[in-house]
Amino acid sequence: MDTARRAIRALRAAAWAPTSEVACLPAPDPPGTDPVLGGVCAGIAERRGWRPGAVRLATVLLVLPALLYPVAWLVRTAGPAPAGGRGRANRQLFLTVAAGVLALFSAVQLIDFGLPEIRALLAGLFLGSSLLTLPRSALLTWRSMTVGVVAVLLLLWGAGATGVDVPFPVAVIVAYLPVLYAVAARHPRPVVVAVGAWTLVLVLPCYTLLFAAPPAAVVWTSAVLVGVLVAGDNMRVRREETGISRGTVRAHRPPRAPVPLWDGVLDAVWRPLPRPEVTLRLPRGPVRPLEGRLVAGVCRALAGGRSPRALTAVRALFAVPLWAVVGVPLYLLLWLLLPGERPPGEDPEERRDAVWARRSAAWFLLFGLGAATASTAAVQATGMLGLPVPVAVVSGLVTGMPIALLPRSPLLAWRFMAGGLLATLVAYALVGTSLPPSVPGGMSPTVLWPWPIAVLLALVPVLYLVALAYPGRTTVGVGAVTVVADILSACLFVAAPVAQALWISVAVVGVLAFGHNVRGRRAAQRDLAQESALRRRDRARQAVLEERSRIARELHDVVSHHMSMIAIQAEAAPYKYPDLSPAAAGTFHTIRDAAREALVEMRRVVGLLREEAEDAERAPQPGLSDIGDLVEGARQAGVPVRARVSGLSAEPSETVGLSVYRIVQESLSNAGRHAPGAPVRVTVEEDDGQIVVRVVNDAGGPGPRPAADVGGHGLVGMRERVAMLGGTLRAGPLPEGGFEVVARLPMDGGE
Repeated sequence: MDTARRAIRALRAAAWAPTSEVACLPAPDPPGTDPVLGGVCAGIAERRGWRPGAVRLATVLLVLPALLYPVAWLVRTAGPAPAGGRGRANRQLFLTVAAGVLALFSAVQLIDFGLPEIRALLAGLFLGSSLLTLPRSALLTWRSMTVGVVAVLLLLWGAGATGVDVPFPVAVIVAYLPVLYAVAARHPRPVVVAVGAWTLVLVLPCYTLLFAAPPAAVVWTSAVLVGVLVAGDNMRVRREETGISRGTVRAHRPPRAPVPLWDGVLDAVWRPLPRPEVTLRLPRGPVRPLEGRLVAGVCRALAGGRSPRALTAVRALFAVPLWAVVGVPLYLLLWLLLPGERPPGEDPEERRDAVWARRSAAWFLLFGLGAATASTAAVQATGMLGLPVPVAVVSGLVTGMPIALLPRSPLLAWRFMAGGLLATLVAYALVGTSLPPSVPGGMSPTVLWPWPIAVLLALVPVLYLVALAYPGRTTVGVGAVTVVADILSACLFVAAPVAQALWISVAVVGVLAFGHNVRGRRAAQRDLAQESALRRRDRARQAVLEERSRIARELHDVVSHHMSMIAIQAEAAPYKYPDLSPAAAGTFHTIRDAAREALVEMRRVVGLLREEAEDAERAPQPGLSDIGDLVEGARQAGVPVRARVSGLSAEPSETVGLSVYRIVQESLSNAGRHAPGAPVRVTVEEDDGQIVVRVVNDAGGPGPRPAADVGGHGLVGMRERVAMLGGTLRAGPLPEGGFEVVARLPMDGGE
């Protein structure tokens, strides 16, 4: 009874239960060595301890393994697909091609058996689509294929095709046996036995009763089915004996390096569309002016504010009569695409509406260009290639209208155009007619140009944008498919001259190479601009840190010294003058406490400004009296400098003197670095209660000069120093050449 119950459960599980509830064994892991094709030989060598090369040689030399190898490889692809990546894409591509081949060959053979075309086509599609479920469940694939085989037998019997010896399409038999093997290798033995029983019960009776199959055919068919199931079950047992289970942990193998050409072709024609790295945008350079424009201002925008001669030359170029056919549409195109100058006080919302209007106009322009290409290609397909009008119209639409997709996805536009070109060549080879030769004994223009010329011209910018917007591997795949499938295939389909196809292929490769080169240069420019911005930020940050450290040292050595002296004098005053009144002594105590609190706050500020792990300098700081030594040192370094310090009514504070010294020091350093050999003038004088420092250098030799808004360490530090003292700083180039630094500081340091 238990055996009968298990048999009934197995039959029900094989024929009806959801595939997710049927016990399923894990797929075999990839072999330890690098696989060639499917890795079957490598797996045998690993299990037997043989050399993989010897096993592969034996496989090549023997006839029978050559027939079994594709079957085993197909079974290996029936395992669970990885989460994503190259393996999954390759498996999907293989199964899709296999399903298409199975559907096509099955439909053709069923038509030969006498089945009506529509029924044969539907039966072939059903049988072929069954293979698409193989990665999900081999059992589900077996169910659908078994139903399809039985349905085919019934259709053939109903159509009166009872005289066929083997009513199964050969492609169905070739695909059905690996599916049975996969079921036996992936499921427990009771399910395998049930699958074999259902197969024999459903298929063989129809084969025997409906078509009067001879006993020998029934016997060998049953033997083959049972042999395949036994072989799959044997593989399952061997996997269990070697310890491969769901919980087995194998050493991680690094993924194989991609094959550039193969993966590039898959990227181009099969894999999901990646996001383009470059989008088709409206130009941002020339702007149509608001005033002084003639008609629409396109010529003035192209001249770019240069000399009147350039403006006259541009206008003359559009006014030449020979260019009227091209110049007028080109002028209208530029008027649509060039943005207008933004008027002062314009509302941003209105600006966005204007940009949207230009983008819409550009899209309609591309749509019109695609429609013109499609109509021209359709006319050439009917008049030159001799295609029927419906076929020509469809071919023109597929190859021309994708131009409107360029702003969205250049690769998608190329896929439509490449497929349309190939379909046009095939249609011409099947139903097209050629024009007579233009000269006696010459070649037909149709054979010389079997491609729609308008589509070839439109393909040039499409290929350029593909190379500009996608990685190099995708560009290689696009080039390979375009050259092989769209250009060189014309030599095979329509006997086009090889030289004609070769020079067009060279042009295609040249356009792709040019676009890839432009993409590489733009990427290098972006990287260089990012690196330059990072360096500028680092220099500015370093300048701020250095200047803060210097300010901290000066606060510690100058201001803190005076505050300490104030505290000491206030502390000693009551002892130095014993006859002071209590009110005066209290005042000195208040001064002492305030000085001590100021010293504490000063130490806190110095700690915030100072860099970590930096020791305070104990050397005395320079001042206004040391400017002479500074100027003499600059002269010895080769800087022709003249200095004048005059008109000071009083000696400035030590902080102001130190700041004046640092400003002159940094200005002389910048002059020697950016304008070597140029004379420098330094003046320090008093003006309206402020000390004015002016350092001017004339235009030096060639080389970069500091800008007022960029600067390096010195200009940033000088600004912070002057701002701390309550002064102003102006630094920038002079109209007649050279550079000027002017700093105004209060004489008392802003106290």
